[in-house]
Amino acid sequence: EICFSRKKETHFFHDDNNFAKGLDYYKRFFADCPAGKIKGEFTPGYFANYDTAKRIFEYFGEDVKIIFSLRNPIERAYSEYFYNKCREIDSGLTFEEALEGPLSERYFKRGNYFSNITPYLRRFPKENILIVIYEDIKKDPVKFMEKIYRFLDVDTSYAAESARKHINTSPVQEKILYVPLYNKFIAFLKRRHQNPIVLFLRKLLKPLGVTKLIHYLFDINYKHTGNTFEKKPPMKPETREKIGRASCRERV
Repeated sequence: EICFSRKKETHFFHDDNNFAKGLDYYKRFFADCPAGKIKGEFTPGYFANYDTAKRIFEYFGEDVKIIFSLRNPIERAYSEYFYNKCREIDSGLTFEEALEGPLSERYFKRGNYFSNITPYLRRFPKENILIVIYEDIKKDPVKFMEKIYRFLDVDTSYAAESARKHINTSPVQEKILYVPLYNKFIAFLKRRHQNPIVLFLRKLLKPLGVTKLIHYLFDINYKHTGNTFEKKPPMKPETREKIGRASCRERV
């Protein structure tokens, strides 16, 4: 009853370059979805972008269902830090240094839940917005999904196999594909995406399917850098308190 976009994160409504391509470009992500199925996508970047709610409303009106999956804002910031390290961003900084670095606003802003949800509440009916808590997934994944199914008005009896078993996120075959510094090199190229040489290489390699392989290896590398080969140390109490204070101030 549900069909997702070809690409998990379309980055359409919050990316000015993608949004400028128009609705037909966005619809291509759902070209494989049969008629009558609910179409959806995941793009976390929409959450902290104040233009997104307005753009979604302008294209689809209020007849859209939006799901926010929120987690403890302190843990959210810490998780993003390790995610960025996987992508070779803030990789040379401690968490405390990152909170004071170039991405400091982002670490705090994405945890400002009230400010980020307000633009949606102003445009969409409350019954079309569902807020779920990330930590509840571990407690009871089946019940968690049932809540979403009821919100989407689909069959609540369906339970995906992945909700009933632990998924091994580090298979041996993927470990073999881990290449140190690979993502640092890709991040370097991304920062120079308008460079004539980079543009030429992308145009040359895309028809050969090489770009898909590059993205696949990138995903494997960032997953293993952050989740498999680097164990998260406990957060310092003073750092936890700092983020907590910022979150409380935002709510007030």
